Amino acid sequence: MLKRGDKGSQVVEVQKMLKALGIYKDKIDGIFGVNTENAVKAFQRSKQIKIDGILGPVTYSLLKKDYSTLVAKNEIAIPVIKPAPRKIDTKNIKKADVKYIIIHHSASDRPLTWEEIDREHKKRGFEGFGYHFLVDPDGTIWAGRALNKEAILNSATVEMGAQAKGINSMSVGICFNGNFEKTIPTKEQIEAGKLLVRWLKYKVFNKPGILGHKEVVKIVPGATVTACPGRNFPLDAFKSL
Repeated sequence: MLKRGDKGSQVVEVQKMLKALGIYKDKIDGIFGVNTENAVKAFQRSKQIKIDGILGPVTYSLLKKDYSTLVAKNEIAIPVIKPAPRKIDTKNIKKADVKYIIIHHSASDRPLTWEEIDREHKKRGFEGFGYHFLVDPDGTIWAGRALNKEAILNSATVEMGAQAKGINSMSVGICFNGNFEKTIPTKEQIEAGKLLVRWLKYKVFNKPGILGHKEVVKIVPGATVTACPGRNFPLDAFKSL
């Protein structure tokens, strides 16, 4: 148990965890002073537990859990992404404007090639391949609309997709190859897709929300009414990432 007036390495550990979570703003000095106490109280308030500024077993356990979750999210591998077979020239959007990652399925009874989707999207009046990524059943991830290297590193632009009517200017799209009204995604697809979503959410963008294509109509009147990405797609598992 730690409380105001305590000193030492345990206090340093607590201050580091609180600081990483954005609750403690002061210097890490190993002294449990008023600022540390106030940070502990703020954390307790957020967890709706007894607010006394004392770091007992319950508070410490919850703090450690939140800190471990944060560390795990920050230790995210960069997915292997195959380059798009051709470049799509379209409008750009600012990286900071990306508020959503939209999940799709190809709705095809067999996996489609990148080129087949590209041709189909051209027939529909798009510049070509409308998604930013395609995830095949074997776990291969293909690039589509460009996320420029500069966009990944700083605040530059991302090519606008043609995948979610009404919010293309604030979203990136991931298409999982298959018809998940009839079948289920492969284990390889799910693992690759989760890796991709974690990377985009926590490393490339500022924690955008995850939506199934079918949910866009709930926030944008006039958006496409669809069952995409299919009733068998584990959408909730991606939303919880």
